[in-house]
Amino acid sequence: LDLCAPCLRQLPWLENACRHCAEPICEHSVCGRCLKDPPAIQGCWVPLRYEAPVSHWLTHYKYRAQFKYGRLLSQLLARTLIEDQAALPQLIIPVPLHRQKLAQRGFNQALMIAKDLGRQLKVSVSSQHLIRTRQATAQAGLDLKSRQRNLRQAFATQGRLPQHVALVDDVITTASTIRTCARQLQRAGVKQVDVWALARTP
Repeated sequence: LDLCAPCLRQLPWLENACRHCAEPICEHSVCGRCLKDPPAIQGCWVPLRYEAPVSHWLTHYKYRAQFKYGRLLSQLLARTLIEDQAALPQLIIPVPLHRQKLAQRGFNQALMIAKDLGRQLKVSVSSQHLIRTRQATAQAGLDLKSRQRNLRQAFATQGRLPQHVALVDDVITTASTIRTCARQLQRAGVKQVDVWALARTP
């Protein structure tokens, strides 16, 4: 890692969080939303809160193509998975971008994170099994219900999927995207969907 031990300790680590969506919580292991509406997600590993300096690093990574920040944060996530002795999946699947957004940005940050994790953990990565079928309106600024409506029929699966996969994204905000993707994977026959992400908004 490129950070010294004191700097690592000062990062905004996400310590108490829902085991299904990484919502920061104080007392219980499952948040109220996941108790009321259980997602198709068995485990969720997110090491950091979306706060400075992590939020700045992700902005530079996602919008200015400064890939060193993505590699650093992927290392922190891989270390968390190893320390937690998380059961490794048979396949890592990134949250897909629609081809229009991909052409605009030039890369899918979730796919790059997935490839970094795949190399470190020696797990195969596929961007072909989960695809974006519809370009939804930008999620930023939308409330939870609006995000859910926005994502309807936005994803589809193709090909044969293994029993255990890890779904990878950069930041979890309301968990609407990962919930929708996980549900599609479950419908395609996946028995265990874990979620790996770099950071969670407060």
